[in-house]
Amino acid sequence: MKWIPKVGAKLSTNERKVLVQMALGYKDIEIAPRLGITSLTVKEHRLRIRRKLGTRNSTHAMALAFKKGIIEWGKKD
Repeated sequence: MKWIPKVGAKLSTNERKVLVQMALGYKDIEIAPRLGITSLTVKEHRLRIRRKLGTRNSTHAMALAFKKGIIEWGKKD
């Protein structure tokens, strides 16, 4: 899975990393150690992602990210 920078550029680097991990199906508790952050920080990033993308929940955020080309299946970053 790969991040497409120009479309989702308003997301921070850490928000982009969390979004990719979400799309790969990982839970907050699994994402946190993978990125070296706390699960609370993951939850905060999820909230910011949803706000910035204007989505109602994490599933909607991931669907929109794929639809808009913010993330795509393919080579892992």
